[in-house]
Amino acid sequence: APEICFVDPLIRFSYTGLVNTTTVHGVPILVNAIHSALLRQSLIKATNFTNSQNGTFSFSADDTIPSITVRNYPLPFTAQSARIFQGIIAFTAAIFALFAFAFVPAPMISYVVLEKEEANNIKHLQLVSGVSIPAYWISLYAFDVVRYL
Repeated sequence: APEICFVDPLIRFSYTGLVNTTTVHGVPILVNAIHSALLRQSLIKATNFTNSQNGTFSFSADDTIPSITVRNYPLPFTAQSARIFQGIIAFTAAIFALFAFAFVPAPMISYVVLEKEEANNIKHLQLVSGVSIPAYWISLYAFDVVRYL
C-alpha cells in the first residue's frame, strides 16, 4: 500500500491505501487523487499565509492551475505468463464443457433408469399393453428430442 509522510512541521500527514488489485489502474488513481488533494491543500495554505487579507483561495483567469497527471502503462505479458494464462482459460473452458455435457443428458437418463425400477415398471406395462419395443424406444427418443430442443 502506498504511504507518504511529510516532514514539514506545518504538515504532518500519512496515509495507507487499501485497493482492489484486480483493477490495474486502481493504485495510480488512488495515489493521484490523494496527491492532487494534498497539492490543492498546500496551495490554499501557501496562499493564505502570503495573502491573508480575505482568507479565501482563488486563482485568477490568467493563472495556470497546477495539477498532477498519472500515466500507467502496465507491462505486457511474457511468453511464459501468456502460456500459463491460456492454460488456465483452457482448463476453465473444459470444466464448463464437462458440466454442460453432464447436466444436459441427466434428465433423459433418469427416465430410462426410472422405468427399470420394479416399483414403476413403466416399460413392462406398455409392452403388456401391446406396444412394440421399437415403437417404445422411438417414441421415448422423439419425446426427449422435442422436450430438450
